[in-house]
Amino acid sequence: MTHTARNGAAERSGAGNQPAIGDVLRDAVEKSGLTWYQLSQETGLLTATLYKWRDGGDLSQRALETLAEYFGLALRPAPKKRSKRKGR
Repeated sequence: MTHTARNGAAERSGAGNQPAIGDVLRDAVEKSGLTWYQLSQETGLLTATLYKWRDGGDLSQRALETLAEYFGLALRPAPKKRSKRKGR
């Protein structure tokens, strides 16, 4: 999986109207009613990591997986792009 959450958006897998994982996670955080500090305590992620993401930074793969698991969300790997080889 190669998802990054930057500015509330993650790489899109080309699945049409599928929301970005960053958007889904932000929505889950908002609906949870938890503060960023509480979320940090619940997930074991550093508050600095969460604040950085809140302010538009990237989340590591591990942080994405941790948040997705905490909120009961499934991450699916992006489909592999087929290489276009000429002459075959």
